[in-house]
Amino acid sequence: MVRLEIFFYYCSSEIIIESLTSLHESLRLYSQKHEILPNRIFKQLDGSGEDSKISHIFMPVVSKSFSGIKILVNNNNKNFQGVINLLEPKTGKLVGCFEAKQITAIRTALVSCIGLYMQLSDPCLELFSFENDTCQLTCFGTGLQAFWHIYIAIKLLVSGAVKKSLKLIEINILYHRNMMDLGCLESLGKSLGSDLKITFKQYQMNDISSKNNDVVSSSDIIFGCLPTLEPNLFLQQLMNTKNSTAQKHTYISLIGSYKPIMHECDKELIDAFKSNGGNVRILVDSREHTLLESGELIDSKISPRDVIEIGELESMEDIILDLNERNCKRTITLCKIVGLAVMDVALAKKFLSFGARGIAGKI
Repeated sequence: MVRLEIFFYYCSSEIIIESLTSLHESLRLYSQKHEILPNRIFKQLDGSGEDSKISHIFMPVVSKSFSGIKILVNNNNKNFQGVINLLEPKTGKLVGCFEAKQITAIRTALVSCIGLYMQLSDPCLELFSFENDTCQLTCFGTGLQAFWHIYIAIKLLVSGAVKKSLKLIEINILYHRNMMDLGCLESLGKSLGSDLKITFKQYQMNDISSKNNDVVSSSDIIFGCLPTLEPNLFLQQLMNTKNSTAQKHTYISLIGSYKPIMHECDKELIDAFKSNGGNVRILVDSREHTLLESGELIDSKISPRDVIEIGELESMEDIILDLNERNCKRTITLCKIVGLAVMDVALAKKFLSFGARGIAGKI
């Protein structure tokens, strides 16, 4: 069978949407039964010195729909390596084994885009203005997570979910040290034909103003894929409307930071949601894990009622914050993802189902 990352790179928008929908169903199951995720196990290597800084993390998933375990080894925060084992729930038979790095990046991007796809495809909503038939997408980061976020967003934008025909997708990539290799993304753009143009611009974050960043303020979609201690995204950037003449909606998903000391956006952005008294909530994968691991939410003392899990989401009104009261012609949705093993196991099972249907073999 073709490798998972090769399959998803060459697959159709319909396969992307089917995979995204399957992950949404797995998160609905999680929201109904949190107990399908038993407690994680953390164990450091025995010994002293550098070995004592190496930790193993075991993340089991147990349900009738899918079972398995994700195992990661953290080498003193230098890198994560690991494996995802998929089991037959009733017999314990091993039915699949996957390298964790690629599947984690792909499943995170898919889950990150669930809310985006729901907003793009809802026939009753016309949130995105896409001025001049242009979608502006900004991504913080250049790693594997950033690549898959951009790739899947492009696939969704060309899937027919967008009500108006786009003529241009402008991709802005913000980086600290290393630029993104654009070869695969540029090839994707060329494969879409001449009716739609995709452009890529890369900016080193040291060379642009952080709080008065026109690249960010003009964005329809923003992805945060940088593990950072200090914020890269500021509410003030979203209040800047000088580049827009019409009402604008911006979908934001932050996945880069995963520890209480990390922050991808400023406190003011989180507080804007909190000040609504729970009427508009932040979209998360897990209420429990996000409130324990997300530094942005912890610093603003976000309560369980201030967030809504993707698996609970029914109405778009729950996650659309209106900034017009602040004299800004913009609405925003904020999604924060910290990651769950149920996503890895669910995507592994879905990939094997494509193989069983003969789809993977055709790629």
